[in-house]
Amino acid sequence: MIFSSTLSALSWPLILGRIPAMLFTHIFSADTSKWIWAANIFLFLVCAVGLLKLHRWSYSATIVLHAFWLVSLFITQLSANYPRYLGACLAALQADETAVYFIHFTSSPWVAAGMTAIPTALLIAGLFYYRRAFRKAAADAGH
Repeated sequence: MIFSSTLSALSWPLILGRIPAMLFTHIFSADTSKWIWAANIFLFLVCAVGLLKLHRWSYSATIVLHAFWLVSLFITQLSANYPRYLGACLAALQADETAVYFIHFTSSPWVAAGMTAIPTALLIAGLFYYRRAFRKAAADAGH
């Protein structure tokens, strides 16, 4: 999990200034997207610090934050706007023709949405599974 978070943090400079945000089928402008990505990073960092300090609120906040992105991503990938969003991302990244070719080599939207939703759903399931142990550790630590 720490390795995954580190890799994710390395992608923030790429995402923060270039990739448009899309929430629940709405594609946001570049300026608004910067605020959305910055707020997302801030909220994940707050949750991470809360988890490390064993604050009880942080566990529920982490689940809610992951569930929000899971639902938004799933709805987004099934929307008619998703191919336009992919095009906006490729344009923002100035992708070459090889990358564009692989984007057009796609499967059913349901398969794509399921394949990207499964890891987050498993993470949320794991968070629910370990919730009782975290609450016990937080209570033992006096939080």
